[in-house]
Amino acid sequence: MILFLLVLVSIASTADAQDCPPGYEPYTGATAINHTIHWTPCPLVFEPSLECAALNVSLDYTNASYGLLELQLVRIPADDAVSTGKSIFYNPGGPGSSGVASLINDGAYYRSIINGTYHIVSFDPRGVGLTLPYECPELSPAEHSLLPLNNPLSLNATYVTYDNQGELCGQSDYRLSGELVGTAFVARDINAVFEALHEDGLISYVPRQNRRMVLDGNVNPTDYYHGLNEESVDSVDAALLHFFQTCVEAGPDYCTLAREGYSGQQLRDEFFTFLHTVKNTSDYLKDEGGNLVHRNIYKQISSEVYDGLRGPTGWPELAGKLYSYYQYLNFSSGHMKREIDLTATSIKVPMALNAITCGDWDDIPGNITDFENWLALYQKRSKFGGDQALIHILYQCSLWQVNAKEKFNGTFTNIKTKTPILFVNNPYDPVTPLISAQNASSGFVDSRVLQHIGVGHCSGADASDCVDKKVALYFDTGELPNVDEVCQPNRVPFSRKINP
Repeated sequence: MILFLLVLVSIASTADAQDCPPGYEPYTGATAINHTIHWTPCPLVFEPSLECAALNVSLDYTNASYGLLELQLVRIPADDAVSTGKSIFYNPGGPGSSGVASLINDGAYYRSIINGTYHIVSFDPRGVGLTLPYECPELSPAEHSLLPLNNPLSLNATYVTYDNQGELCGQSDYRLSGELVGTAFVARDINAVFEALHEDGLISYVPRQNRRMVLDGNVNPTDYYHGLNEESVDSVDAALLHFFQTCVEAGPDYCTLAREGYSGQQLRDEFFTFLHTVKNTSDYLKDEGGNLVHRNIYKQISSEVYDGLRGPTGWPELAGKLYSYYQYLNFSSGHMKREIDLTATSIKVPMALNAITCGDWDDIPGNITDFENWLALYQKRSKFGGDQALIHILYQCSLWQVNAKEKFNGTFTNIKTKTPILFVNNPYDPVTPLISAQNASSGFVDSRVLQHIGVGHCSGADASDCVDKKVALYFDTGELPNVDEVCQPNRVPFSRKINP
């Protein structure tokens, strides 16, 4: 395994530190919430200790006349014998992920990290699941939009699709809900939960009140909110190469693609040659009867590989699927054998993600020329990842017509939190690269980045007892890892053998 031992980030400057960034001052308007949370048992078979509650918060923090919004809360209580009586709030991110579903599905894992000493609380952020679900329907893609993006027909169809989507979701039926699901309002919801718990716990999104915060899998907030988000693809090529390198290390017993005498780089180059062939033949792939079978073979395969890089447990299956593609597709003749199932799996971006992300972003209008230029910019930063899912966020947001009622318009620089933030990231994350965690950390005084030398999106994709212990220690004491500390995953990819 190749280890990228990068220097961890620690920002020590405290000069002129800002307690609360400009543009995000504490809410001082009227709010009618019930000031105590009453938990009741709501057990499930796979989470028997689950508890539920409800809390009323302002529907619109800029206009109290809009009334209240009921938050459906869930909690996994601490173990009585070791409980601190304090709570940790869990937000799965996305944006667009359900906190309720995530806590129910993964709560046992999170409880094990903190040894049962804290309650773990969550809810569905606005726009998702149980909390003001964003219901603008997703339109079907225009004709040709499923071709590779470098095809002018596809790029134009993509533009038309997202322009129509933005216009639909900008109509009065959906505009107000889009204005109410922004991240700033969700942060205020979390603070309302914190206040209603009446405990000196670990919940807060206001910097000067933050007790402890762990951010795992990070974007560069300046690039994300105020730029083009192109930094997001910076680790995709490294993640892809690492996939093939660890395949070679595992050998053919665990990775079908591994061959004697081939390095990881050679397997990667073979994959790029394969993709290039597919991209140039996908318009006219035919079956043995001469019928058009699939016009999106490039997008299907590249999307499967990109999505597969998010977690190592499925890597043997991903390698086997790629091997099948190599074996069953005959590119020179433009024919395809019938043994392989090529069901379309075009990328789907839920409208909740659009409403939250695009509503938060600065307005960056785009036309078809901008689409071309942005594609070139992304592909310059990542050969494989430049035309995958992440650029579609930029495309959609450039044509989105609804802004969140409250947006953070300040800078992410020199922000002082009550306790320094712990950032966690790995160098092979295909969605949130390590450099983004380092850039994010640089804006928060005394924060630190713990580098996890695992793979996939977020540390949980490649479990590490080392990371878990550092996180637990941080929550218990506020102690940050040393700047030169890195953590290894518990197991190596493909074989899943214990990491020595």
